Amino acid sequence: MASYSTIDTQFAAEVLTEFVPNLIFDQLCQRKSTITPIGRGLGVTWTQYDRTTGSITALPDAAGPTTTGTKTATDILVTLDEYGEAPVTYKGMASLQSPHDDFTQCVKNVAYRAGSALDNLAIKAFMGLTSATSDAPNPTDINWAHPLGGTTSGGVQYFKPLTDGLVILGTSTATARSKVVSGSILTADIVRARYTDLKTNNVPSFGMVDGNPLYAVIAHPAVYYDLKRESGNNSWTDTHKYVAEGFGNIKYAVLGIWEGFIFLESSRMFYQSSGASSVNIFPTLFVGADALGKGFTPANYLPQLDPSIQRVPLAESADIRIKPAGDAQGRFSTVAWYANLAYKIINPKGMIRQELTTSNSSYKTATLSR
Repeated sequence: MASYSTIDTQFAAEVLTEFVPNLIFDQLCQRKSTITPIGRGLGVTWTQYDRTTGSITALPDAAGPTTTGTKTATDILVTLDEYGEAPVTYKGMASLQSPHDDFTQCVKNVAYRAGSALDNLAIKAFMGLTSATSDAPNPTDINWAHPLGGTTSGGVQYFKPLTDGLVILGTSTATARSKVVSGSILTADIVRARYTDLKTNNVPSFGMVDGNPLYAVIAHPAVYYDLKRESGNNSWTDTHKYVAEGFGNIKYAVLGIWEGFIFLESSRMFYQSSGASSVNIFPTLFVGADALGKGFTPANYLPQLDPSIQRVPLAESADIRIKPAGDAQGRFSTVAWYANLAYKIINPKGMIRQELTTSNSSYKTATLSR
């Protein structure tokens, strides 16, 4: 186990403020750090059981139960990968015990990059992307498939393979991305419909609010632009509840709780410029508690072969590595982050992805930066 005794705790806490708030998608994951050797690497295993109804047959007086409980289980093995970046070289008179401000900013920047990288990996898993980078528009994702075969009826719901979940194109008649039309915006009725879907499918929730399951929805700010503009009874502006400190482990980028969802906002959500008339399409995720899994080697168990390296823990699953005195005069330090983890869809029916547009003219068809 690694030791962090050489790191000033106030300095470590300050660095952490640049890392943790980036983990917007990451905070929705089931977490598991019970690791299994796989060849020369490590992995974790999730076991998913079918959520079937229990027997309602009364037990006989003189014998045990006659109905056998079914336990259809699927093991999902995830191999952990190593992530990190080439070290940043810092020149200056600094020490970890009383860090110079410039050095602190250098380390905090590395922490920010680590947090954004991990959250992009979570986005990649949520979306079933084939590329690890979600910064560019129109990333390549997995071809859609339906377990019951193809269909041409409007408004159909498509299941992807195990690597993804339920996908709905637009709001009415679209059967392909290229047919999602302008005006396919997020409304209160869509929110309520998706809540009904998740609850009907017995998707595990993140907790209970007012006696009902709480799920999460996460979208680009341009998508929420339309929801916030709706007026009238039972609209967002009429009835939503702001929660400053989030709910449970969900604490960052929270807009509020409404209609059985905790709403999260992220400009890191990618978009597709492939709708009808080149309208931008923004995936919007309606998520239960067991949709995505995160397996990781705990930060304090990450390997370190160089005893001169000092480490700053980044929450549970990553750390920053500082190698002081990288030259003969002791003027240079190097700073880098490192993690050993993986994200994977573990319950594809535990989330719904709906491809929507926005009426905000600044985002409707423009090429966006992230």
